[in-house]
Amino acid sequence: MEIQNHYTSKTGVFDGTFIVRNYEREGLVFSDLQFASDLVRTPEMGPFIRQGWKVTPNTTRHHLAGESLKVYFELYNLGVGGAATEDSFILGYSLRDSLDVVVRTFPAKRFLKPGESVVKAEFLQTEDLQEGTYTFQVEAFDGSTRQYVRSRRTLFVVSGGPEISMAQGQRDLMTYYADIRYVADEATLTDYRAQRTVEDQADFLRTFWKSLDPSPDSATNERLLEHVLRMSEANGRFGAGSRRKGIDTDRGRVLVHYGPPDDIVYNTSAAGRRPYEVWVYEAERRYEFVFRDRRGVGVYELIHSTYPGELQNPYWAQEF
Repeated sequence: MEIQNHYTSKTGVFDGTFIVRNYEREGLVFSDLQFASDLVRTPEMGPFIRQGWKVTPNTTRHHLAGESLKVYFELYNLGVGGAATEDSFILGYSLRDSLDVVVRTFPAKRFLKPGESVVKAEFLQTEDLQEGTYTFQVEAFDGSTRQYVRSRRTLFVVSGGPEISMAQGQRDLMTYYADIRYVADEATLTDYRAQRTVEDQADFLRTFWKSLDPSPDSATNERLLEHVLRMSEANGRFGAGSRRKGIDTDRGRVLVHYGPPDDIVYNTSAAGRRPYEVWVYEAERRYEFVFRDRRGVGVYELIHSTYPGELQNPYWAQEF
Protein backbone atom coordinates (compact mmCIF):
# COMPACT_ATOMS: atom_id res chain seq x y z
CA MET A 1 0.00 0.00 0.00
CA GLU A 2 1.33 3.45 -0.93
CA ILE A 3 -0.08 6.59 0.68
CA GLN A 4 0.52 10.09 -0.66
CA ASN A 5 -0.15 13.42 1.05
CA HIS A 6 -1.74 15.62 -1.62
CA TYR A 7 -0.61 18.78 0.18
CA THR A 8 3.07 17.95 0.68
CA SER A 9 3.50 15.24 -2.00
CA LYS A 10 5.20 13.06 0.62
CA THR A 11 4.58 9.35 0.28
CA GLY A 12 4.70 6.36 2.55
CA VAL A 13 4.67 2.66 1.80
CA PHE A 14 3.21 -0.11 3.94
CA ASP A 15 4.02 -3.74 3.21
CA GLY A 16 2.07 -6.18 5.33
CA THR A 17 -0.62 -8.83 5.50
CA PHE A 18 -4.32 -7.99 5.34
CA ILE A 19 -6.97 -10.32 6.69
CA VAL A 20 -10.04 -10.35 4.45
CA ARG A 21 -13.15 -11.47 6.31
CA ASN A 22 -15.58 -13.89 4.70
CA TYR A 23 -19.00 -12.27 4.86
CA GLU A 24 -20.61 -14.98 2.72
CA ARG A 25 -20.18 -17.69 5.32
CA GLU A 26 -23.25 -19.12 7.01
CA GLY A 27 -24.60 -17.28 10.01
CA LEU A 28 -25.31 -13.72 11.02
CA VAL A 29 -22.26 -11.47 10.78
CA PHE A 30 -21.42 -7.76 11.20
CA SER A 31 -19.13 -5.69 9.05
CA ASP A 32 -16.52 -3.63 10.88
CA LEU A 33 -17.99 -0.80 12.93
CA GLN A 34 -17.04 2.56 11.39
CA PHE A 35 -17.05 5.67 13.57
CA ALA A 36 -17.60 8.80 11.48
CA SER A 37 -16.88 12.49 11.92
CA ASP A 38 -19.61 13.17 9.37
CA LEU A 39 -22.40 10.94 8.13
CA VAL A 40 -24.82 12.21 5.45
CA ARG A 41 -27.02 10.86 2.69
CA THR A 42 -25.69 11.48 -0.82
CA PRO A 43 -26.40 10.38 -4.41
CA GLU A 44 -22.73 10.84 -5.28
CA MET A 45 -20.07 8.22 -5.86
CA GLY A 46 -16.66 8.27 -4.22
CA PRO A 47 -14.15 6.51 -1.95
CA PHE A 48 -16.11 7.37 1.21
CA ILE A 49 -19.56 6.53 -0.16
CA ARG A 50 -21.16 3.44 1.38
CA GLN A 51 -24.59 2.36 0.11
CA GLY A 52 -25.80 5.94 -0.34
CA TRP A 53 -24.08 7.30 2.77
CA LYS A 54 -21.01 9.53 2.76
CA VAL A 55 -18.99 8.20 5.70
CA THR A 56 -16.13 10.53 6.66
CA PRO A 57 -13.96 8.33 8.90
CA ASN A 58 -13.17 9.42 12.44
CA THR A 59 -9.69 7.92 12.21
CA THR A 60 -8.64 8.80 15.78
CA ARG A 61 -11.90 7.51 17.34
CA HIS A 62 -11.88 10.55 19.66
CA HIS A 63 -15.44 11.74 20.28
CA LEU A 64 -16.64 14.96 21.89
CA ALA A 65 -19.01 14.26 24.78
CA GLY A 66 -22.47 15.65 24.12
CA GLU A 67 -22.21 15.32 20.36
CA SER A 68 -23.99 12.57 18.45
CA LEU A 69 -21.90 9.43 18.06
CA LYS A 70 -22.06 8.61 14.36
CA VAL A 71 -21.70 4.91 13.52
CA TYR A 72 -21.99 3.08 10.22
CA PHE A 73 -22.11 -0.70 9.78
CA GLU A 74 -23.68 -3.47 7.73
CA LEU A 75 -25.32 -6.72 8.82
CA TYR A 76 -25.23 -9.80 6.59
CA ASN A 77 -26.91 -13.19 6.23
CA LEU A 78 -30.31 -12.38 7.68
CA GLY A 79 -32.83 -15.19 7.35
CA VAL A 80 -35.59 -14.43 4.82
CA GLY A 81 -38.78 -16.12 3.74
CA GLY A 82 -40.14 -16.88 7.19
CA ALA A 83 -43.50 -16.05 8.72
CA ALA A 84 -44.52 -12.40 8.85
CA THR A 85 -44.05 -12.31 12.62
CA GLU A 86 -40.48 -13.56 12.18
CA ASP A 87 -39.56 -11.31 9.25
CA SER A 88 -37.76 -8.82 11.49
CA PHE A 89 -34.56 -8.34 13.45
CA ILE A 90 -33.61 -6.44 16.60
CA LEU A 91 -30.65 -4.12 17.14
CA GLY A 92 -29.40 -2.92 20.52
CA TYR A 93 -26.55 -0.58 21.45
CA SER A 94 -24.58 0.07 24.62
CA LEU A 95 -21.44 1.78 25.90
CA ARG A 96 -19.13 0.09 28.40
CA ASP A 97 -16.34 1.61 30.46
CA SER A 98 -12.77 0.31 30.79
CA LEU A 99 -13.94 -2.24 33.39
CA ASP A 100 -16.58 -3.57 30.96
CA VAL A 101 -19.40 -2.10 33.05
CA VAL A 102 -22.40 -0.87 31.04
CA VAL A 103 -22.70 2.91 31.49
CA ARG A 104 -25.20 3.71 28.75
CA THR A 105 -27.82 1.67 26.93
CA PHE A 106 -29.88 2.80 23.98
CA PRO A 107 -33.43 1.51 23.37
CA ALA A 108 -33.46 -1.68 21.32
CA LYS A 109 -35.27 -1.36 18.00
CA ARG A 110 -37.07 -3.89 15.83
CA PHE A 111 -36.75 -3.56 12.04
CA LEU A 112 -38.37 -5.32 9.12
CA LYS A 113 -35.83 -7.13 6.96
CA PRO A 114 -35.14 -5.45 3.61
CA GLY A 115 -33.44 -8.63 2.42
CA GLU A 116 -30.50 -10.78 3.42
CA SER A 117 -28.41 -7.75 4.40
CA VAL A 118 -29.02 -4.33 5.87
CA VAL A 119 -27.18 -1.01 6.06
CA LYS A 120 -27.37 1.03 9.27
CA ALA A 121 -26.23 4.57 10.00
CA GLU A 122 -26.87 5.56 13.61
CA PHE A 123 -26.67 8.84 15.52
CA LEU A 124 -26.48 8.12 19.26
CA GLN A 125 -26.50 10.70 22.05
CA THR A 126 -23.54 10.92 24.45
CA GLU A 127 -24.53 13.73 26.80
CA ASP A 128 -23.30 13.47 30.42
CA LEU A 129 -20.57 10.98 29.53
CA GLN A 130 -17.30 11.48 31.40
CA GLU A 131 -13.97 11.61 29.61
CA GLY A 132 -12.45 8.19 29.19
CA THR A 133 -12.07 5.07 27.11
CA TYR A 134 -15.29 3.26 26.21
CA THR A 135 -16.31 0.20 24.24
CA PHE A 136 -19.24 0.61 21.87
CA GLN A 137 -21.25 -2.59 21.46
CA VAL A 138 -23.94 -3.41 18.93
CA GLU A 139 -26.05 -6.57 19.20
CA ALA A 140 -28.34 -8.16 16.64
CA PHE A 141 -31.01 -10.84 16.93
CA ASP A 142 -32.61 -12.48 13.89
CA GLY A 143 -36.26 -13.28 14.56
CA SER A 144 -36.48 -16.13 12.05
CA THR A 145 -33.18 -17.96 12.58
CA ARG A 146 -32.96 -17.05 16.30
CA GLN A 147 -29.30 -16.20 15.77
CA TYR A 148 -27.54 -13.64 17.96
CA VAL A 149 -24.32 -11.77 17.17
CA ARG A 150 -22.48 -8.78 18.61
CA SER A 151 -19.60 -6.53 17.61
CA ARG A 152 -17.46 -4.12 19.64
CA ARG A 153 -15.07 -1.24 19.04
CA THR A 154 -13.18 1.11 21.35
CA LEU A 155 -13.61 4.89 21.31
CA PHE A 156 -12.21 7.74 23.37
CA VAL A 157 -14.61 10.34 24.78
CA VAL A 158 -13.19 13.83 25.36
CA SER A 159 -14.86 16.93 26.78
CA GLY A 160 -14.32 20.63 26.29
CA GLY A 161 -15.42 23.55 24.16
CA PRO A 162 -16.38 23.60 20.50
CA GLU A 163 -12.73 23.98 19.52
CA ILE A 164 -12.19 20.28 20.22
CA SER A 165 -12.62 18.41 16.95
CA MET A 166 -10.91 15.67 14.99
CA ALA A 167 -7.65 17.51 15.62
CA GLN A 168 -7.91 16.55 19.30
CA GLY A 169 -6.73 13.07 18.47
CA GLN A 170 -3.67 14.37 16.67
CA ARG A 171 -2.89 16.72 19.57
CA ASP A 172 -3.14 13.83 22.01
CA LEU A 173 -0.77 11.74 19.91
CA MET A 174 1.78 14.56 19.78
CA THR A 175 1.47 15.05 23.55
CA TYR A 176 2.08 11.36 24.20
CA TYR A 177 4.96 11.34 21.71
CA ALA A 178 6.69 14.24 23.48
CA ASP A 179 6.01 13.04 27.04
CA ILE A 180 8.98 10.76 27.74
CA ARG A 181 9.25 11.32 31.52
CA TYR A 182 8.25 7.72 32.32
CA VAL A 183 10.42 6.21 29.57
CA ALA A 184 13.73 8.10 29.61
CA ASP A 185 16.35 8.15 32.36
CA GLU A 186 17.29 11.36 34.18
CA ALA A 187 20.30 12.08 31.97
CA THR A 188 18.18 11.81 28.82
CA LEU A 189 15.46 14.00 30.32
CA THR A 190 18.05 16.63 31.22
CA ASP A 191 19.34 16.64 27.65
CA TYR A 192 15.80 16.87 26.29
CA ARG A 193 14.92 19.84 28.49
CA ALA A 194 18.09 21.58 27.36
CA GLN A 195 16.83 21.72 23.76
CA ARG A 196 15.80 25.34 23.19
CA THR A 197 13.97 25.30 19.89
CA VAL A 198 11.02 23.29 18.62
CA GLU A 199 13.18 21.93 15.81
CA ASP A 200 15.86 20.76 18.25
CA GLN A 201 13.25 19.09 20.45
CA ALA A 202 11.73 17.34 17.43
CA ASP A 203 15.12 16.05 16.31
CA PHE A 204 15.86 14.84 19.84
CA LEU A 205 12.56 12.97 20.10
CA ARG A 206 13.00 11.41 16.67
CA THR A 207 16.42 10.08 17.65
CA PHE A 208 15.20 8.98 21.09
CA TRP A 209 12.28 6.92 19.81
CA LYS A 210 14.37 5.45 17.02
CA SER A 211 16.85 4.19 19.62
CA LEU A 212 14.04 2.27 21.34
CA ASP A 213 12.60 0.77 18.16
CA PRO A 214 12.90 -3.04 18.48
CA SER A 215 12.62 -3.46 14.70
CA PRO A 216 14.16 -0.36 13.06
CA ASP A 217 13.88 -1.84 9.57
CA SER A 218 10.08 -2.03 9.77
CA ALA A 219 7.64 0.82 9.17
CA THR A 220 6.21 0.59 12.70
CA ASN A 221 7.97 1.55 15.92
CA GLU A 222 6.37 -0.97 18.26
CA ARG A 223 7.81 0.65 21.40
CA LEU A 224 6.40 4.05 20.49
CA LEU A 225 3.04 2.52 19.64
CA GLU A 226 2.95 0.71 22.98
CA HIS A 227 3.82 3.97 24.77
CA VAL A 228 0.98 5.85 23.06
CA LEU A 229 -1.52 3.10 23.89
CA ARG A 230 -0.43 3.07 27.54
CA MET A 231 -0.70 6.86 27.81
CA SER A 232 -4.16 6.83 26.25
CA GLU A 233 -5.34 4.04 28.55
CA ALA A 234 -3.96 5.81 31.62
CA ASN A 235 -5.81 9.01 30.76
CA GLY A 236 -8.99 7.09 30.05
CA ARG A 237 -8.98 4.96 33.20
CA PHE A 238 -7.42 7.00 35.98
CA GLY A 239 -8.46 10.62 35.49
CA ALA A 240 -11.90 10.31 37.12
CA GLY A 241 -12.16 11.81 40.60
CA SER A 242 -8.94 13.76 40.18
CA ARG A 243 -8.17 17.21 38.87
CA ARG A 244 -5.10 15.71 37.26
CA LYS A 245 -4.87 13.77 34.03
CA GLY A 246 -4.72 10.02 34.36
CA ILE A 247 -1.07 9.96 33.27
CA ASP A 248 -0.23 12.25 36.21
CA THR A 249 -1.61 9.83 38.81
CA ASP A 250 0.37 7.07 40.52
CA ARG A 251 -1.48 4.31 38.71
CA GLY A 252 -1.02 6.13 35.41
CA ARG A 253 2.73 6.45 35.96
CA VAL A 254 3.12 2.77 36.81
CA LEU A 255 1.01 1.68 33.84
CA VAL A 256 2.99 3.80 31.37
CA HIS A 257 6.39 2.88 32.82
CA TYR A 258 5.94 -0.85 33.50
CA GLY A 259 3.01 -1.72 31.27
CA PRO A 260 -0.24 -3.45 32.25
CA PRO A 261 0.05 -5.76 35.28
CA ASP A 262 -0.27 -9.51 34.97
CA ASP A 263 -2.92 -9.51 37.68
CA ILE A 264 -4.85 -7.03 39.85
CA VAL A 265 -6.23 -7.92 43.27
CA TYR A 266 -9.15 -5.64 44.12
CA ASN A 267 -10.07 -5.03 47.75
CA THR A 268 -13.31 -3.12 48.08
CA SER A 269 -13.99 -0.95 51.09
CA ALA A 270 -15.16 -2.58 54.29
CA ALA A 271 -16.53 -0.83 57.36
CA GLY A 272 -14.19 2.02 58.25
CA ARG A 273 -11.65 1.09 55.57
CA ARG A 274 -10.72 2.63 52.26
CA PRO A 275 -10.45 0.40 49.17
CA TYR A 276 -7.08 -0.61 47.79
CA GLU A 277 -5.74 -2.71 44.96
CA VAL A 278 -2.55 -4.67 44.37
CA TRP A 279 -0.95 -4.81 40.93
CA VAL A 280 1.15 -7.92 40.33
CA TYR A 281 3.95 -8.21 37.77
CA GLU A 282 5.60 -11.58 37.14
CA ALA A 283 8.00 -11.01 34.22
CA GLU A 284 11.35 -11.81 35.89
CA ARG A 285 10.20 -12.28 39.46
CA ARG A 286 7.07 -11.30 41.36
CA TYR A 287 6.71 -7.58 42.05
CA GLU A 288 3.76 -5.83 43.66
CA PHE A 289 2.44 -2.27 43.64
CA VAL A 290 -0.15 -1.38 46.30
CA PHE A 291 -2.48 1.56 45.64
CA ARG A 292 -4.94 2.91 48.19
CA ASP A 293 -7.87 5.31 47.87
CA ARG A 294 -7.04 7.23 51.05
CA ARG A 295 -9.74 9.87 50.64
CA GLY A 296 -12.46 7.67 49.20
CA VAL A 297 -12.83 9.74 46.02
CA GLY A 298 -11.45 7.25 43.51
CA VAL A 299 -7.88 8.59 43.46
CA TYR A 300 -5.52 5.73 44.30
CA GLU A 301 -2.07 6.58 45.68
CA LEU A 302 0.95 4.30 45.68
CA ILE A 303 1.65 3.29 49.29
CA HIS A 304 4.04 0.36 48.79
CA SER A 305 5.95 -1.58 46.16
CA THR A 306 8.41 -4.44 46.14
CA TYR A 307 10.04 -3.17 42.95
CA PRO A 308 13.59 -1.79 43.47
CA GLY A 309 13.69 1.99 43.54
CA GLU A 310 9.96 2.39 44.17
CA LEU A 311 8.28 3.51 47.40
CA GLN A 312 8.57 0.76 49.98
CA ASN A 313 6.57 0.54 53.18
CA PRO A 314 6.57 -3.02 54.55
CA TYR A 315 4.09 -1.94 57.23
CA TRP A 316 1.51 -0.64 54.77
CA ALA A 317 -1.13 -3.14 55.90
CA GLN A 318 -1.04 -1.63 59.39
CA GLU A 319 -2.56 1.56 57.98
CA PHE A 320 -5.85 -0.33 57.86
